[in-house]
Amino acid sequence: MTVHEDLHKNRLAEVKAVEVRADERLKSIETDVRKLNGITDNLNYRLTSNKQATSGITEAVKEIQKSFSLQSGDLQEINLGQDREGAAPVIRARQIARSRGRK
Repeated sequence: MTVHEDLHKNRLAEVKAVEVRADERLKSIETDVRKLNGITDNLNYRLTSNKQATSGITEAVKEIQKSFSLQSGDLQEINLGQDREGAAPVIRARQIARSRGRK
């Protein structure tokens, strides 16, 4: 073999070694990407679940606030009615509830 052929042979071996290392790195990166995709899917599911739960809680809190506000208003009217009219609180409460469509 000549020196020139030896250079080509050595260079070919170097190129093959670089290709093998690049393939190994690529396989490693592909594995990491698959793991990250799985994690992303899991996080998306959790986020969606949390949004739905939060939405349900928000609606429940709004209903509680609305109910509390109505009851608070009823109590104020009961107190005012008793002070002004001297009516019994129970009678006044029934009048208020009827006027609001409740029993």
